Amino acid sequence: MDGFIIHFERGGEGIKGLIHSEVGAILEDVLLPAMEKLIKSSVAQEVKKVMQDEMRLVIREEMREELKTIKGDIAYLKEDIAVLKTDVAELKKDVAYIKNNYPDKHYLDDRINELRGDIISWRKKDGARFDQLVAFQHKKGYVAEEEVQLLGDMRGFAPLPLAQ
Repeated sequence: MDGFIIHFERGGEGIKGLIHSEVGAILEDVLLPAMEKLIKSSVAQEVKKVMQDEMRLVIREEMREELKTIKGDIAYLKEDIAVLKTDVAELKKDVAYIKNNYPDKHYLDDRINELRGDIISWRKKDGARFDQLVAFQHKKGYVAEEEVQLLGDMRGFAPLPLAQ
């Protein structure tokens, strides 16, 4: 205020000059920073709003592209599943045919055991015939006792009792 009194005492435009200098200081110190802050915040808000809108558009567009890709992949998978379904249906039909037309393991095991028994029976009968033939040959004197013993050791099964 001392400057005001001195300036006022000198006369002239002291009050007007004082008001301009004080208002200028207030403008520079208080109002300009507040206005800058206000402008920056409103510009920042506008930029933020515009950026959010633009980002939404970009994200939507990217999502549309991704959805198109995913839809294509899903269509391809549906085709693959349809092919797999037909393959499974064919396999089921083949399995049903095999079950109806081919024997199972139990049946084959039974048949093998029957045949094995038949083979053993036939070999025993052949062994008995062979023993009888050797006995006839020995009676007639064509085969010596040592040879009869040697031929008896070669047989696969114990000799059946001969009918005499």
